[in-house]
Amino acid sequence: FSDVSYFDVTITNGVSSFPIRLTDYVKEENAIIIGAGAISRDYKGWTGFNISYTNDTVTVTCGLDGSRVVNSDGNWKIRVWYQIASK
Repeated sequence: FSDVSYFDVTITNGVSSFPIRLTDYVKEENAIIIGAGAISRDYKGWTGFNISYTNDTVTVTCGLDGSRVVNSDGNWKIRVWYQIASK
């Protein structure tokens, strides 16, 4: 494996499910996800935040608080760590 690298994805405007596909951000053929987590948050309007991942996809899910308006102030920044596997 190579050194650990990462990229950040910002989730905005009240989505309740958001997939992050590794191939959309990393062009190396042997890349695998080794971790993911929220690094910045403004949770106005969201409840029950969850992040899960496989080797190639991070799935972010959360509930929307129906009594609050989710707007551009309600952002989450997700960091995805990955490595390039040896061939």
